[in-house]
Amino acid sequence: MQTTKHPYEFLVRWDRGGNLAGAHAQFRYVTRSDDGAIVGDFIGPAEPVGVAGADGFPLADLLSEVQASALAALEAARAERDAALARAAG
Repeated sequence: MQTTKHPYEFLVRWDRGGNLAGAHAQFRYVTRSDDGAIVGDFIGPAEPVGVAGADGFPLADLLSEVQASALAALEAARAERDAALARAAG
């Protein structure tokens, strides 16, 4: 058996004010038997664009390098902010 991973979906969200709120990507996993028959097929969880891009999602086919970098920087800044808030609250 062999499982292959394929780009499946690219999701972008804006907030109520029209500001970019985040972007995620999903992969489709297909498992085939030795004779090529599909024995399993599922969609993986949504991953932040920075993670998905590093994991092989073809962001360059969808976005310019500047746009992809901006989305990754946005997600990194949010993660840093959330960690700082958690430290301050704890």
